[in-house]
Amino acid sequence: MKAPVLAVLYLAVAEEAAAATCGTGTKVTVQQQFGAGTCPLDVCCPQGHTAQQCKDGAKELAQLLPTNDENCYQFPSDVNVSCNVKNPSKSFCLLHPSPDPCSPNPCKHSARCTLSYTANARGCNGPQVQCHCAEIGNYAGKLCGITCAPDAAPCGRSFYDYDSNDFETNHKCCKPSEACVRMPSKYGWITDCLPKARPTSCDPNPCKHGGWCALFPYTGDANIYVCVCASGWTGALCGIPK
Repeated sequence: MKAPVLAVLYLAVAEEAAAATCGTGTKVTVQQQFGAGTCPLDVCCPQGHTAQQCKDGAKELAQLLPTNDENCYQFPSDVNVSCNVKNPSKSFCLLHPSPDPCSPNPCKHSARCTLSYTANARGCNGPQVQCHCAEIGNYAGKLCGITCAPDAAPCGRSFYDYDSNDFETNHKCCKPSEACVRMPSKYGWITDCLPKARPTSCDPNPCKHGGWCALFPYTGDANIYVCVCASGWTGALCGIPK
């Protein structure tokens, strides 16, 4: 399956309204490359800088953003570049668009709202809302509207690095008998719900009642095995009648 050619930029958005201007600073617009396309970014340059210093500083700040990797979603550093949390008159920061999609906050359960800018060969797409559900508890879904059971883990997050830095949030809950397993895919990594009692090897075949043992699809070099059960049987090792 071919991964989308996208790039993602995560921007922090505070609960209060976004900064609308650069204050006593200067606004500089930078065209930043993200994967196969570009996005215009408004950067605030603090007072006391020359026009050239503003241009160079804005470009430097913008160039840091598309280098985000998986850790930037797990432990977001976007708050460090937002004008919502930095004084635009004193520090280089990223100015949020107006109107701001994160104001008021659309994320459920007061989850932190961020903005995602994506780009492809046709140009810039965005901003789009991204909610950080994992920071607040057992929630999943684009807007954290899915509540997982206490013994069920949120799952379905992924990262594609094929000409992009494209993230997907947890969009489902695993069953109590399943674990959320991270595994490499063709263009990055994915997480999916797999049985906790899944096979650790296919030699000899651990699957019962005519089931067959196979590598889990789209896992690259990972040795993650599952049982494919024959008709009438289910369970991690095909031992439960349907």
